[in-house]
Amino acid sequence: MISRVMLFSKNLAKAEVFYDLLLALFGAKKTAKSQNAILWKAGKNGVDFAVYRHDKEQVNPSDNAVVCLQASTAYEVTLIYKAALRLGAICAGKPTNVEQGVQAAYFLEADNNKIGIFHSKAK
Repeated sequence: MISRVMLFSKNLAKAEVFYDLLLALFGAKKTAKSQNAILWKAGKNGVDFAVYRHDKEQVNPSDNAVVCLQASTAYEVTLIYKAALRLGAICAGKPTNVEQGVQAAYFLEADNNKIGIFHSKAK
């Protein structure tokens, strides 16, 4: 169900050093890195831990962390997103292709926590 925990940093290089050392204590290894994001994973079926570059001057508290839930299909991303809105959530990102083979949508629930719904053809 939980596929990824996403955190945001204004200093990705500093975050990389910190999380490389911290997450190694859990057996996690860096699995992907770009100029905008770094991803770690512990084990084959573990939850991804990601840190993304955040360049905004003003940071909305809901942008500090995102819990990502894994959908079975790209279509399910849209269904879950629409269900969340019917349940009172607020749109934080309509369903879209965020990169090749990855469908995502975001919403803020009643306490302003940000939830992402993802489907990746690679998973």
